[in-house]
Amino acid sequence: MKPNVTQINFDVPKDSKLGKYAEQLGDIIISTRYKEDFNNFSDQLFHDSFAFVRKELKTDDYPVIIVEFVSTQVEYERLEKQADRLVYQKEKPKIGTLGFAITSDFGNKIYINFEPLWGLLKNSRSSFVFNLVSTLIHEILHCFYRGSKDEQATLNLHYKLLEVFLGVTLSDEIKETKATDYYT
Repeated sequence: MKPNVTQINFDVPKDSKLGKYAEQLGDIIISTRYKEDFNNFSDQLFHDSFAFVRKELKTDDYPVIIVEFVSTQVEYERLEKQADRLVYQKEKPKIGTLGFAITSDFGNKIYINFEPLWGLLKNSRSSFVFNLVSTLIHEILHCFYRGSKDEQATLNLHYKLLEVFLGVTLSDEIKETKATDYYT
């Protein structure tokens, strides 16, 4: 599970992947086909993130993953409670999350909570993209490792991959996030 949103406070290089995705999102916002283009953009971010993680982990043994983008907090919380009854979690979140993954031998499903992300679009397309990609990479790692890495190990790898994928340097404060701050 990936906890809360992060308002980015660093310069985004225009030639970075984050800069390019933010620019692409800007074009979508003014598009006449906003909903369709936005859905395609979200799917593209998932597929690009998945392909990157797969390449970085250097494996041909990769999970099948379905992603569902949930637009309301109420629906997301309903799905999260439903999943909590079905799947055992070693570490439970202390606060609301942006995403969670259900992993099994039969397939994996990632749920992304869009409601907290919408507010970021008003001020920063880069923050929106950063948080969406960060959540995707985090949950994709859970699908790859299926419980064999604890939350802290997942967070550490997640931030390393996020920096490389988006072409940005994260602050030490972000990179030194402790899982115990968010999980019991």
